[in-house]
Amino acid sequence: MPILFSELDVITPIQIFNLFLTNFIMGQLVANTNSYAQQQLLGPEKKQQCSWQPVTAQHLYLWLAIQIHMGLIGVPPERYWMKDGVYLPKDGLPPAAYIGKTHFQEIRRFFHVSPYNSPTETPKGLPCWHSKVDILLEQLRFFSQQYRVPGSNVTIDEAMILFTGRSIHITKMPNKPISQGYKFFCMAEKGYVWEFHPSSNAVGGDSVDVASHLLQLTDTGKMVHHLIRRLHQRHLLRGCIP
Repeated sequence: MPILFSELDVITPIQIFNLFLTNFIMGQLVANTNSYAQQQLLGPEKKQQCSWQPVTAQHLYLWLAIQIHMGLIGVPPERYWMKDGVYLPKDGLPPAAYIGKTHFQEIRRFFHVSPYNSPTETPKGLPCWHSKVDILLEQLRFFSQQYRVPGSNVTIDEAMILFTGRSIHITKMPNKPISQGYKFFCMAEKGYVWEFHPSSNAVGGDSVDVASHLLQLTDTGKMVHHLIRRLHQRHLLRGCIP
């Protein structure tokens, strides 16, 4: 953890949040969201009218906070801004005191993690279906491995991120707690996810390099071997092999 944290009497949730979603990545989210909105609304052939105002980091923090809060309390957007509906627990004010419903919907409409013209194929011509969120995935992976190094008692398993919209890449598992969403292969220790790789129902998981004598493994077996090797390499760098 950063040295600064050892000097604090109390560590707040937003400080933990900012360890993983830093000011740098928030700046990229702001830039890419504004760029996409401009491309959609202000091009020479665009006749669409919109009250869009460029977002700032503060706007995006508020938008993310409301997204998280809606998920925690289970209230859909159409009810969240009702006058007799939700009141935020910190000061008892309604959501509109922080961000209006129209502004919230506009940000959701144009929100972009990566540049809108990001490539959908790798240099080798392979599909890169998650390219639109790669900036965020790489950031989360880097800092997840920066702040903790697991021991040898780790778990490697599939995990699901709930998604109920339309996509050829989602996986459906009716008997699981999360029956539909995006599947990830994860390595975790005591609930802390240290490494992860997305997997698509349409094109499978990302290809990983394995030694020639392991080519007979299934794709899942290759992914497990890759994750274990990643942890072994980190232990070697730190000079400690558990």
